[in-house]
Amino acid sequence: MRSIPSLIKLTSALVMALLIGPAAAAEACCNVTNIANDGEITAQESRGARTFQFQVADPALRSKLRVGTPVYANFDTKQVSLDGKKPCCTIVKISTATKQPVPGTALAVPGSAITQAVPLPLKSLRFDPAVVGGNRVQGVVELVQPPGPNGGRVTLESSNPQLAGVPPHVTVTSGVTSAETGPMSMASFPIDTRPVQEDTMVTIKARVGVQTLQANLRIKRPSMKSASFDPPGICGGGNKGTVRYTLTGPAPSGLKVSAYVDGEIYGSTSETVPTGNSAGSMRIELSRCQKHNPGQRCSIHGYARVVDVGSTVSFGGSCGHPPD
Repeated sequence: MRSIPSLIKLTSALVMALLIGPAAAAEACCNVTNIANDGEITAQESRGARTFQFQVADPALRSKLRVGTPVYANFDTKQVSLDGKKPCCTIVKISTATKQPVPGTALAVPGSAITQAVPLPLKSLRFDPAVVGGNRVQGVVELVQPPGPNGGRVTLESSNPQLAGVPPHVTVTSGVTSAETGPMSMASFPIDTRPVQEDTMVTIKARVGVQTLQANLRIKRPSMKSASFDPPGICGGGNKGTVRYTLTGPAPSGLKVSAYVDGEIYGSTSETVPTGNSAGSMRIELSRCQKHNPGQRCSIHGYARVVDVGSTVSFGGSCGHPPD
């Protein structure tokens, strides 16, 4: 049997638990402020002073996180959850600011490398999400507030600089005002891509301090854009026509194109496009026109495509039949 004092202590503990609920239940308290390449995530309390880091080992789980994503943290058990129910990760470091920062400034914690950031400086990073390799894309970074007199420097990074190159940084020097959006503090930068043999995804990052924004750019293989046909005057007897074509972008090494004709006249041809070319021509030998009346002509219906790429473009023409 328990003693009377121990029963009193147990009863008091139960009453307090019923009154205040779980002492350290996970709350949607924080937002992600940085995502490192090694899987370490930094988050900060929305209303508190704590900044903490946790590791996400699962790549699929890590891919769901973005800067600004809310997370649930239990600082007693040092567990983090993305849905508020199932813990996924362990907090590896917690830092607390000891003073309240002056609004609009960053406060350094004495003896610590962690700062209390107010507010996060980057507002957006944007560009067209897809481009044919070999073409340039224009990227834009926007700040939350106008920069100071020396401008706001934004560091840029590409996950594959060989395929999508960006400058090391861009400086936001002034604001732009429009009737629709009002004043905006932004700067543009080029993303220079190279031709690819297969569609490839590249991640572009923009960073100011501890905050990083990122977006994906899909670099596409070129496809057939247009085609025209210069037919011979007479179809048959070894005569050839010329298919002239244009691609949507420069050709990577080994890109093959093909053309074929069917209907009253038939024939086919293919070639490897010289690396870097976005246009070319192919000679195609056509079958004999079978019209019996010398004044009649055979219709030509043809198609051109990049080999292994589904879309085709059509071309047409006509030719006469050779003398009997």
